[in-house]
Amino acid sequence: MSTSDPPVLPFSVDNTLGALLIGSLVAATFWGVTSIQTYIYYHRYPDDPLFLKLVVVVLWILDTFDACLTSHIAYHYLVTNYMNPKSIVIPVWTLIIHQTVTIVTDVLVRFMFSKRVWGLSSQNIIVTSIVWIVSACDLIIGLVITAKAFQLVSWMQLDDLAPLFYASFVTTFSGDLYLAVVLCYYLFKSRTGFRRTDSLLNTLITYIITTGLLTSVDAILGTILYAVMPTNYIFMAFYFNLAKLYTNSYLALLNARKRLRKRDRPVSIQLSGFSGDPRFASGFTDSSTEHSTPAVLNKASQRDLEIAVHTTVDRMEYSDARAI
Repeated sequence: MSTSDPPVLPFSVDNTLGALLIGSLVAATFWGVTSIQTYIYYHRYPDDPLFLKLVVVVLWILDTFDACLTSHIAYHYLVTNYMNPKSIVIPVWTLIIHQTVTIVTDVLVRFMFSKRVWGLSSQNIIVTSIVWIVSACDLIIGLVITAKAFQLVSWMQLDDLAPLFYASFVTTFSGDLYLAVVLCYYLFKSRTGFRRTDSLLNTLITYIITTGLLTSVDAILGTILYAVMPTNYIFMAFYFNLAKLYTNSYLALLNARKRLRKRDRPVSIQLSGFSGDPRFASGFTDSSTEHSTPAVLNKASQRDLEIAVHTTVDRMEYSDARAI
């Protein structure tokens, strides 16, 4: 009895359907991380401003919608069209909408970080407006790509949108890079010389560099893979997770505030060694204590100065963490 050879598909399954499957699985995992971070945020920070709470829930809704889109993409190509291999060259509508969700998420997260730039730069309109202008260009290019992608009949026509893809990458990467550099610059400029204050600022700078690096690496790899291998879908596996990296980078910074604040320790300066110095004794007398004994004056002066020093350091140390 002769056995017939299995049919040979006109494309490689590994770098097309396999890439879509892996990308969708990783995206589903990131959605779980987003959900956990969202729960942690509402549990830890019930007193945050209403606007910030709304932004977090909008980010979670966008990420959930994006997870549904990537799941539908995988189901469409792997299940619905299991016996129709030619469908792999036809773009499904959820894949096009996914691109729009990614751009909207990026712009929203960048806008929230731009509010921090506005505060750190003492409301410098030029520095902050650059973030807004780049984000507006990024959003417009993304919407144009979406509109033109709905006109595609086959992925073979994707080359027609290549200039727009590269323009989108340039605006996205330059906007994220500029934002990270500006934030790190102003945080570094805010260093005071106090060890705990500078340590807190260094931690915030590390967070910004690390999260910005993750999103940038994902975007760069996706763009390079598209430029080098435009006939397979490996670049889509990276693009599936770009929006989720943006969302989780912002939520991670929000949720890190309480842990950073726990690094506080009471700061007091004992002035017993200076009690005999008239420079310290004379500065704390008033009409209510002018008839008090020197011992009482020294104790009251020491207590007032300890409170003042602690309040000043506390205000400097956490003003940056609260405003993220």
